[in-house]
Order: sequence, then structure tokens, then C-alpha cells
Amino acid sequence: MSTALERVTNALFILGATSPIKKARPEIFNLTFDTLVTMLKLWSSQGISTGLTIPAVIGDELDEPAQIDFAIDFNLAVTVAPYLQKIASPEASSKASSTMQSLRTQFTAQPVTLYPNSLPLGAGNSGPSSGQSPIGRKFFGEPETVDSESGAPITT
Repeated sequence: MSTALERVTNALFILGATSPIKKARPEIFNLTFDTLVTMLKLWSSQGISTGLTIPAVIGDELDEPAQIDFAIDFNLAVTVAPYLQKIASPEASSKASSTMQSLRTQFTAQPVTLYPNSLPLGAGNSGPSSGQSPIGRKFFGEPETVDSESGAPITT
């Protein structure tokens, strides 16, 4: 779990827009935070249910699962780069793409396929139609009656 400030700071570090020696200006942090909120709302509208809380202020906890930290950091960095007149490195763009794919796989609800309890009407043996054969379209033929030596019928 982390705060929105930690995620914003990591994204700005990835872009090289802030460092421990030279901090970014507060308006850059605010712009990146607004982009983070918009990105998380977009993910939620796309059905990516991570269970995190969308922050109201930059110091709020996200309560996100640990496995999505990189997805947030790299996707936020790539998303906010044009606003800061920066170019995200190819490595950051690749990492953002792969973590987003992983995020969609892990946190998007998969549709449940429902199968009927029986075969569709008319399914079965694809033999001749009922007009051409006395048996019709069935899995097994009709039982035949055979006479025994004594004349009594035997069914098979």
C-alpha cells in the first residue's frame, strides 16, 4: 500500500522530472496527481477492478495490491510525459504496455460461458433424414423383432 504522493513521485522519477537533489515544482506534482486520478477512473470504467481507492488529495492512501505498483508508476509516467514536455524512454513505454496487459489479464472479469444441459434439438446421428429411412435421425436404431424357432418373438 502506498500514497498517491509516492506513486506520483515514482512516475516523475521515471521521466527524470524530479530527483532527490532537484525536486519538481508543486504544480507539476498537482498536474501529475490529477492525471493519476483520471487514469484510475479510466481503468475503473474499463472494468479493471483492482480494489484500490481513488484518492481525493495527494496524501491519500491508495490501498492498492502490491502487484500493480509498477503498472501505476509506468503508465502514469507515459501518460503524463507529453504534459511535461518530456519523452518517455522506450523501456518505460515497453514496461507500461506489458504491465497494462498484465493488469487487464489479472483484474478484468472474464465472461463465464454458459453451456446448455442438453444437445441442441436435432443434434445426433447425421444419417439419412426421417423421410428416407424408417429409423430417422437418432443415435440408435429401433429395436428389431426376430422370431425364434418356436415362433416366439425375440427383441434385440
